[in-house]
Amino acid sequence: MITNSDFNFQQNETVTLELPFTEHIEELRQRLFHIVWVILILTCCAFFEVKFLVKILELPVSNVKFFQLSLVNILSQL
Repeated sequence: MITNSDFNFQQNETVTLELPFTEHIEELRQRLFHIVWVILILTCCAFFEVKFLVKILELPVSNVKFFQLSLVNILSQL
């Protein structure tokens, strides 16, 4: 049977992790790198799905047509 005396609650060690400045810069660089990749991927997706996005933008407006270019249209005209 487990009783409270089996647990060692008296050892309260506080562990503080302090990173040097270069480690903070490295972590910032990694986070910025991930953010740039996400923005690049989302931009590419938006570029290929431009017709769908324009249809969403046209929903609240009636009798207005937007001029749009998509990579598919440009390549098909070549």
